[in-house]
Amino acid sequence: MTAEYVQLVNQRREVQTSIRTFRHPVTDRTVTVIGTFHLGEPRYFVGLREAIDKLEANGAVVHCEGSRLLPCDDTTATDDERQLLAQLQTADVAQDQRVAALGWVGQVDGLEYPPTWQIVDLDYLAIIRRLGPPLARTVASDKLRRFGGPADNPNGLNLMRLGIAVLMATMSQDRSVIQVAGRPDPEFDVLIKARNDGALHGVASTDQDTVLIWGLAHLPGIDAGLVEQGFLRHGEPEWHTVARRPTIPHALWRLVTRRAAPAAAHPTTASRNRRGTGS
Repeated sequence: MTAEYVQLVNQRREVQTSIRTFRHPVTDRTVTVIGTFHLGEPRYFVGLREAIDKLEANGAVVHCEGSRLLPCDDTTATDDERQLLAQLQTADVAQDQRVAALGWVGQVDGLEYPPTWQIVDLDYLAIIRRLGPPLARTVASDKLRRFGGPADNPNGLNLMRLGIAVLMATMSQDRSVIQVAGRPDPEFDVLIKARNDGALHGVASTDQDTVLIWGLAHLPGIDAGLVEQGFLRHGEPEWHTVARRPTIPHALWRLVTRRAAPAAAHPTTASRNRRGTGS
């Protein structure tokens, strides 16, 4: 069976994601879907950025996810909502530091998000309000734990390495991506489906060729929505290597032995500075 969204190559040690093109048979308009892992080796994002720049130079408009980049300055936010915002932003800082220490880079810094790109997404405050306080607290806590806890956790990098190993093991086949995307869960109704709706509305709101940049779990829903709008898959996918994935046994060994990690490098902040936000 031909892979659609993600695949393993080189003795199943390297993860690749796809770039797929959809074309409308009546208007001849194209939508290019850039599927991403949210972190990877720097060369991964360099390759994606080169492909995106070429499409944009040919007249396409770029729509991307980016909840963390959107300002949350609503003066009506409650103390509880502000606390949840702070937790999400703390997790972002810990993620950036640990990804840098691994020699990898996150999607925002890797792609650099130039001002010409349009973020078509829900901001953190909108996500919190759609989830409701109890579920939002669970999501914020899970995100911080997934990236190894607060930035001063001495074993945080090893926890994150294990989390990445598990993620890449479970999200390296299309059937896993499809299963996650279709999960009947109130959390996923907001984090996946509601955000997909915004991306698809953005496609319907312009007559230009469009580039969509979204994480793997969004791809099945976005693909189905594009077909509903009359688009058809066009050509074969283009594959880009994310990274050589860490193995779960090795990551567990590092965690159990509390193997010392290198000092975390400071992540680049150019893209966030250009957007005028520190989230």
